[in-house]
Amino acid sequence: MTQTDRLELPTLSTGQAQKEITHNEALVLLDMLVQPVVEGAPLESPPAAAQAGECYLVAEAPSGEFDGQDGAMAILTGSGWRFVAAREGFRCLRRDGVGAFEYRSGQWVETGGSLASPAAAIEAPAGGSVVDVEARFAIDAILSVLREHKVIEE
Repeated sequence: MTQTDRLELPTLSTGQAQKEITHNEALVLLDMLVQPVVEGAPLESPPAAAQAGECYLVAEAPSGEFDGQDGAMAILTGSGWRFVAAREGFRCLRRDGVGAFEYRSGQWVETGGSLASPAAAIEAPAGGSVVDVEARFAIDAILSVLREHKVIEE
């Protein structure tokens, strides 16, 4: 086995010379894929001012150094660009905290999700009849958990 099945990370071979090269390549790819954050929407070509460590999504029909990497995730390293082919269900956040992307049916789709402030507060239920008490209790419990996790404001 020369690579992992899912993410195609390089593996070490018994008696392999210069194992640090293979190991370091795997670390570079993991650096991009664990908790991925991208600079923005998919690009057809790499930005001129890209910095090492920045991650980008590659658009359809790319050019330049992105040529042939349709839909991949790209990270700029000190040694150049590294690419990982996207898999169905891959997700990543935008660095600006406004939205996220998910790879669906062969393309990157912008989705909700945010690092920004939580959604506006939802008012707790009030009124109703005695029969409504159990429903109000359940809704209050849901709201409490959403507030605790900062999904909505208090």
